[in-house]
Amino acid sequence: MREEAIKELELARHLLEMGYLNYAVFHSYQAAEKALKALIIEKLRVLPPRTHNLLELANRLRNSSVIIDEVFDDLRD
Repeated sequence: MREEAIKELELARHLLEMGYLNYAVFHSYQAAEKALKALIIEKLRVLPPRTHNLLELANRLRNSSVIIDEVFDDLRD
């Protein structure tokens, strides 16, 4: 899942450079979601919840004592 997140981010950057802002935003969101799910798998050793809600995914990590305060603050903004 980590590798998928990296590929999504690379695609988002490329789309942004080409001026496709809507598609860049979509793939950026996908990258963030996949990165959070990869962290859940790596740190908590469980399957991530079936959700697209970044705050819910971040809360799952935070409630399990994974330090993501800076990321969590950015998601709330």
